[in-house]
Amino acid sequence: MSEKQNNSQELKKKASLYAIISVCLLIAGAASYVTAKRNIAMQNESPDISADITSQIQTQASADSKVNEIVSGISDDRTDSISELSTTQSVTAEEKTSKAEKLIIRAEAFTLPIDSPVLKKYSDAQIVYSKTTDDWRSHNGIDFSGKLGDPVIAVNNGIVTDVYDDTLWGTVVEIDHGEGLIARYCGLGRGSTVNAGDEVKINQRIGNLSEVPIEKADGVHLHFETTLDGITVNPIIALGMNENDVR
Repeated sequence: MSEKQNNSQELKKKASLYAIISVCLLIAGAASYVTAKRNIAMQNESPDISADITSQIQTQASADSKVNEIVSGISDDRTDSISELSTTQSVTAEEKTSKAEKLIIRAEAFTLPIDSPVLKKYSDAQIVYSKTTDDWRSHNGIDFSGKLGDPVIAVNNGIVTDVYDDTLWGTVVEIDHGEGLIARYCGLGRGSTVNAGDEVKINQRIGNLSEVPIEKADGVHLHFETTLDGITVNPIIALGMNENDVR
């Protein structure tokens, strides 16, 4: 083969090689172009997360500033209902006290619950002999002698707070005579008494004599007790009298 033919073949090989390289470069460039275009499109379609976060922070800060903002010119009425309730309760309590005082208006002086001699005196802390129980014990009231069915009267104006049957003291009537004074009339006949809630006047009959079971051996009599502000006191003193006023 001549040198000229060899050179021609060599040129053809080089041309083929360059063509192949050019095609590869074109393919690579096209692929790069497509990839770049796709990335740009995705970026345009994707939300801006950082922008959203910034926007949310700004919105929250604005809301917080409004919440913490000091507002003037608005009255604080949060305690109004409590004050009104307290006032209502206070008025109600005063009204109840006022009504109680109006209901119990005492007569100027007390009277005795029954017109009969004293059978047994108030012993206070001293102990006295009991015939019924055959022992020594204190006597917290005054026993007035009497006969079965004798009338027993209220020692002053008052309100009957309770009426009940007691196994020891028989039928008992309790009367509030005002100013903390409560009187217990014990040993009355069942069914002969006034009723709880009744308003009574001084000298009004509140029941008839019967018997006192715990003092049965002493015969028919009235056992009369008084308390002042819840403390047992001598009925004579509670009624504003002295020993000479009883017989």
